[in-house]
Amino acid sequence: MRMFGHRRLLAVGAIAAAVVMGSQAAAFASDFIAYPGPGYSGQAIDLRACGYNRIPVGYNGSYVFQYTGQTADAYNNPDASGVAAFRFTGDAQQDTPYGWQSVWIQC
Repeated sequence: MRMFGHRRLLAVGAIAAAVVMGSQAAAFASDFIAYPGPGYSGQAIDLRACGYNRIPVGYNGSYVFQYTGQTADAYNNPDASGVAAFRFTGDAQQDTPYGWQSVWIQC
């Protein structure tokens, strides 16, 4: 009886460790960093949630995309619907204004 309880405790511990490791992996999604001004000027915002991310109005001056294994699609509308205007498959940056209004990070 004690041996069964010990094995069960080990199994529960292993499952808990897997859940924690999985949630940490999801926490490190690729980053779309938007700047209000050209040349990476102004206070940046970091959009990194898996799935839909709306680029706030006024944050289309420049951007940096930091690829950490998750691709992303940029859209010309605020709800990330329709056909993507651009797909990020690696690190990218642009120091001039762009027209995208939303980004969908594939996680």
